[in-house]
Amino acid sequence: MARVTPWSRLTSSATQQPTNVRTICVIGAGPSGLVAAKHLRDAGYTVWVIERSMKIGGTFVHKAYDEARLVSSKYLTAFSDLRSPESAADHLSLPDYVKYLKQYCDEQRLWSLISFGREVTNVTRESASDGSTYYKVQMRIVEGHAAQAVGTPDEMKFDAVCVCSGLHEVPHVPAIEGAASFDGTVLHSAEYKDRELFRGKRVLVIGCGETGMDLVYRAVQVADATAISIKRGFLAVPYEGWAGVPLDTLIANLFEHSYEHWWLHKHHLKWRVTGYFIRAGFWLTTGSSVGWDQWVGGLAEVKRGYHILCKSTAALPYMNRPVKRATWRHHLWAWLDPPHKRVDKDIITYPAPVRIEGKTVTFTDGSTYEADVLVYATGYQQRFPFLDGCGKSGDEGWTDSTGARGEEDPLPAQHFICSPQHPTLAFLGFVRPNVGAIPPMSELQVMWWIEKLAGRVSPDHAPPSYGLLGKKLIYGVDYGNYMHQLAAEIGAAPSLRALARKPRALIAYCLGQAYISFFRLEGPFATAQAWEVAQSELYRPVLQRGVFTNLIFVSVMFFFGSLSLALCVLEGAMTLPARVLAMLSVRKAEPIVKDV
Repeated sequence: MARVTPWSRLTSSATQQPTNVRTICVIGAGPSGLVAAKHLRDAGYTVWVIERSMKIGGTFVHKAYDEARLVSSKYLTAFSDLRSPESAADHLSLPDYVKYLKQYCDEQRLWSLISFGREVTNVTRESASDGSTYYKVQMRIVEGHAAQAVGTPDEMKFDAVCVCSGLHEVPHVPAIEGAASFDGTVLHSAEYKDRELFRGKRVLVIGCGETGMDLVYRAVQVADATAISIKRGFLAVPYEGWAGVPLDTLIANLFEHSYEHWWLHKHHLKWRVTGYFIRAGFWLTTGSSVGWDQWVGGLAEVKRGYHILCKSTAALPYMNRPVKRATWRHHLWAWLDPPHKRVDKDIITYPAPVRIEGKTVTFTDGSTYEADVLVYATGYQQRFPFLDGCGKSGDEGWTDSTGARGEEDPLPAQHFICSPQHPTLAFLGFVRPNVGAIPPMSELQVMWWIEKLAGRVSPDHAPPSYGLLGKKLIYGVDYGNYMHQLAAEIGAAPSLRALARKPRALIAYCLGQAYISFFRLEGPFATAQAWEVAQSELYRPVLQRGVFTNLIFVSVMFFFGSLSLALCVLEGAMTLPARVLAMLSVRKAEPIVKDV
């Protein structure tokens, strides 16, 4: 059976001109910057990483707070060249993940590439006397780090720049009437470190993302009263599924991310059909169809492929309790609130705030709440203040910068990595996956960029179809489809023919998630280690699900695989006459050559 994903239908095999790049500046030493530096150096480039702090890890260090854990599993989050140990917890704590990143730097010999204590202040694209272009990168020594940054120049020239400055840099604070008059403690979630801040206080958390849900859960343990403000709603699903199986491993590649007929993929038929079953499963197991055990804060319409999931659900029992008590059905799902999770307090939910007077917060429905501590868990703005003339929202090849929170700096339109006009300026780690992790996406992004710089990315694939349908986030994507599209364009998407030689790897791929190691089985970045990982580590989550769950996955695959095959046959039958006529016309046009 031929590959029938929409991105495999090429119109030509043309390649692009390679760029004349030798030196690359990587901005930021978080996970994206580290994996970018590793692969770029291995590809033969001279790399210099600029990090404004004295530590690697980015947001996992500077925005860390008490008892925080990754909501993406170790199977998905780990880089291809360093897997998490088998003994590690499925979801690493933030300190453990930072230790992992340090081990990555040790084993990949990255420390010598990093310049700590320096901040990039300006990047401009300049023209050389020979007509070529380069980037002038200006830096300053961060206050307090002068001793460590001795010998580092204030200005350097590079052939290319890779921006890995992170999603969580510029806090977003919504405009609320009278907010400046609040007579209490105000902070953004970026500043939060420990729950003791909430002890004995009346706390209001504004925002219901994963960080907001984490903070309101910590507040209810120690605060006198706790409330959360929810503007639009959210879709909650715990990061651990049944039997402790990580949520992000309960996804399959075959006939969803690969080998799906283009028509099914274009119309997202699988998302539409399975969405009904997912909502029914929510209701049958938890009493609510708007999320798993989510009785409050539901979205107006829950559809698969429309939302980025909130995988922090520890606060839900305390938010649900006031609502559950008002219905007779709460007795049926009392098992979801076991005694060890109970605190004799509730979390009260409110809509969006509209006005603040002293300590009184008024909401859109007219209700009020007296707060001592106000926490804005309202996310971040996408800003690149150090870029000067290196891409504007109105320029060709850049995305629209009008987001849900107003104007933001845009990302380039080509997979949000670079623009066709300026392939030497790349952005890694800024795409938001629905059920996935950013570090492995950054690894595949840099692989794609390396091939782009070398002129080996096919430019004639069908338009991308990985964007989430809700349009709430410009850069929200379906993780598996995004990974497969990038991999297909550089020849790194695994083929069933190659996988068939290794049955365990075949099962792990077909029934598994789009793990980064799968995209190093074949293609320009193939390694023997990837095959070992696929047959062992990535085979385990499939077994961990159990026979019943795998039977469900296989049944769904069989159904949609049969549809794809039938559509392939139908499409072939419909286009056969046209192909025959084209062949006959070519033969008639061929000149008749006789021997003399």
